[in-house]
Amino acid sequence: EPVRFERGKAEELVIWLAFHPEQRKRSLARSALWLSPVQDATFSNITAAARRSMNAVRTPADGGAWVGITMSDDLPLAEGVITDVSVLQEAVSQTRLRPEDVGVERLRSALELVRGVPFAGSTYTWSDGIGVCGEAATLVVQASVMMAEMCHETGDIAGVYWATAKGLLALPGHEDLVAMRLRVQATQGDHIALRVEWESFRRALASEWGDAEPSTKMIDLWRQLTAGWSTQESQYPREDSH
Repeated sequence: EPVRFERGKAEELVIWLAFHPEQRKRSLARSALWLSPVQDATFSNITAAARRSMNAVRTPADGGAWVGITMSDDLPLAEGVITDVSVLQEAVSQTRLRPEDVGVERLRSALELVRGVPFAGSTYTWSDGIGVCGEAATLVVQASVMMAEMCHETGDIAGVYWATAKGLLALPGHEDLVAMRLRVQATQGDHIALRVEWESFRRALASEWGDAEPSTKMIDLWRQLTAGWSTQESQYPREDSH
């Protein structure tokens, strides 16, 4: 069940605790979330706001608190609190173990949580330092590739497009995802979609990676898929052209 927090700092505190299971200390949380010393009363108000927001959704089953109330430096987080990333990790793990039982639908359910680049728009100063953003994006791509391959095996072309689109939300311009989409479009004989996909890929590279150009691998794939097109249509002349 998703939680809507009344205060942004309360949400950040819960997220930080969720991603730091071995470091759940008041002192560490205060250092991570604030660049300068914060008053005890302010921190207490934030933890109270976090509890209120989560209690508004559901009270803990054991009668305790979502964010622990202690007289020490410890700041425990109840086991019932999970992140979108952990949901996706579980889906990937379960699909590997029992693809025939959970497979596509389990991955689809988890990938529906993907809304864009992980932590995009947040001002969390700690997220990049521990590699959370990159790891989350990599996990989304992994799940997307798994689902797309399973859909392709069953002829579910719409599923391939949906899964790869989710991956590209998290990591725009990812070559393996774009390559999967290009191959499917070529197989379908949809030259217009193929051209649109390629142009979208190039724009993503320019926007996300500082005017980067397609790699040699991607250019070779484009040449292969557009063999038989005119040079003007394919953009890149084949290596044996003169």
